[in-house]
Amino acid sequence: MEIVPVQINWGSFEKLSSVHDLANCLMGQWPAPTDGDAYTTALMVCEATSNQSPRIEI
Repeated sequence: MEIVPVQINWGSFEKLSSVHDLANCLMGQWPAPTDGDAYTTALMVCEATSNQSPRIEI
């Protein structure tokens, strides 16, 4: 699913243009602990808005 492109301000500073790209970025480059509410919420949003990406299990 396409999204309005966003640029992350950590890691590779890449521009993300799909929910799949965003989910991959969150899984591989999240700059903080992965047991917090922000990370869980971000993954839930990716899961809820994507019907093309594989399921993300946390």
